[in-house]
Amino acid sequence: MAKVIVTADQKGGVGKSTTSNFIAYELALKKYRVLLIDWDSQASQTNSFFGLKDVDYTGDNQSNIVNMFNGKSVKPLKISDGINKASFDFIPSNEELLETIEGDALNYKGKLLVLTDYIKTVEKNYDYILIDCPPSFGILTKSALLVADVLLVPIATKSVDEDGIKRFFQKSNSLYANYANMLKSIFVLPTLYDSRMNNAKEMLTIIRLLPRYLENGNLDFFKNIPVEVLEAIPYKVEILEAPAQRMFLREYVETYIASNQSKSINAIITILESITAKIIK
Repeated sequence: MAKVIVTADQKGGVGKSTTSNFIAYELALKKYRVLLIDWDSQASQTNSFFGLKDVDYTGDNQSNIVNMFNGKSVKPLKISDGINKASFDFIPSNEELLETIEGDALNYKGKLLVLTDYIKTVEKNYDYILIDCPPSFGILTKSALLVADVLLVPIATKSVDEDGIKRFFQKSNSLYANYANMLKSIFVLPTLYDSRMNNAKEMLTIIRLLPRYLENGNLDFFKNIPVEVLEAIPYKVEILEAPAQRMFLREYVETYIASNQSKSINAIITILESITAKIIK
């Protein structure tokens, strides 16, 4: 059955979509069967990364993500690159997802478990399922946490917010205490790191202390879950430019960046490759 990797944080702009995008692509390069789900009604993965803003995946469209809530199948799109011929399945998001979550067609528990029910119907078709969550701790994020085998939490180092980080895990602890789950490991990913900035260094120090906090704090669920803080992802404009070109990061580097200019960005790709390897181990 597929391993489910959930990328979540209650803050926006921390690199959730970027990270999910890269991991999906790297796994596809290795010929794994991959499904990436844009579980965010803001549809950043759908619109920004894949340029599907002008395509209507709403209403009766077979690829409408809202079909999950009606007990119907969802037809994934096939995403491919132009260089390495890597491909994977993708379920786009749209504004109807938020309308459905806020509607009354399903009760709270039904909405919370809809992703669990959907994953059961498709997990035999994939090696890995990645879920890109919204920047909040609402019912969409909660529903994704309940199906996660691996929880990947990107945390931006550009501002110091120790309380915000702890609140995410406190809320998650309460959720896991009340519902069955599959979580086996947690990876914390520092992002947007600029070593020239004192606040970034301070934030990185705080992030590296998270495993101790989760082990020794009043969070009973996390005491038995392995937590690893991954190597920080440096801030690089190329990471932002790649989706603007509707390209995967590796594809963008191989297409547009000359070899004598790409040492630093290739170093970042090496870091991300290492992160991917650890997550799927």
